[in-house]
Amino acid sequence: MDGFAWAYNGTGGNASGSGRFRHTAINKNLDELEKDLPGDTIKQGETYGYSTGYWGTYFNYFSGTLTEDNKWHCNAYLRIVVHQGVTDDWLAESTNWFTHEDNR
Repeated sequence: MDGFAWAYNGTGGNASGSGRFRHTAINKNLDELEKDLPGDTIKQGETYGYSTGYWGTYFNYFSGTLTEDNKWHCNAYLRIVVHQGVTDDWLAESTNWFTHEDNR
């Protein structure tokens, strides 16, 4: 999983931002990989954002070479929440299967 989440404050006042990155191997007995984005005040005209790259390969599972009977079902999401009077909650989510055809 790799991604970047950001928000721009063009409201005329300060806002607050936070979020989360998460990666889950649905059909494997593994812990979720997750990280909260640090909360921050977003001043007028400023951008709040984070990339999964800030934490290295934290969101990668090592699968080894996949065989025909070893399939991975994975879900990942990026969420960013901005609050200034009202809350705007943005979520990008994807669920995918990985098989031996994905080996490189």
